[in-house]
Parts: sequence; structure tokens; C-alpha cells
Amino acid sequence: MSDTSYNIEIIRSRLEDYANRVQNEEAGASKFIDNRVASIDSHLCNLATFEEQAVGQVPDLPTFVKLGALPAGKQAEWTGVVLIDGRNTAVQMFR
Repeated sequence: MSDTSYNIEIIRSRLEDYANRVQNEEAGASKFIDNRVASIDSHLCNLATFEEQAVGQVPDLPTFVKLGALPAGKQAEWTGVVLIDGRNTAVQMFR
């Protein structure tokens, strides 16, 4: 991870909404790197890590699917756990 990484707190009730929030953050020339479930002020949330990109450099849109639902021919760029509707959910992300 570089010196230009930062974290965003994300709380969502649907995986699609989580993916949209990540896509919106990436539109500002950042790239999703990781997510961890964290407790902040006694509340569970996703703490998503992004890395700043060069101005004008926007990565391909990320798509998040539940673990095991990766479309044929796609490679997972990230696999991990996200908190969705208060439950840990194993997911994969591809571009």
C-alpha cells in the first residue's frame, strides 16, 4: 500500500449499494484496495481502503458478487468479507 491510501466508512444494507458507493469513490481518481469489518464507536461498519490515482486515471468499474458467484472467465481482483445488513458476507470483486 502506498502513502496515498485512505479509508472510508461504508454501511449498507445491500451488496449492490456497497458496490455503488465504491464506484462513486473511484470516480474521484481512487482505486479500491481492501475492506475490513471494523468497530467504530461500538458500531460495526466496513472500513474500505482506497488508493489515490493520478489525476484523470479512473479504474474500470468494480463488480462485487457473493463468494462462488464469479462469472465464467472472470478473475477475482479482491476476495474478502463485507458487512451487509449487519451480517458478514464473503464476496469477490472483479473488473
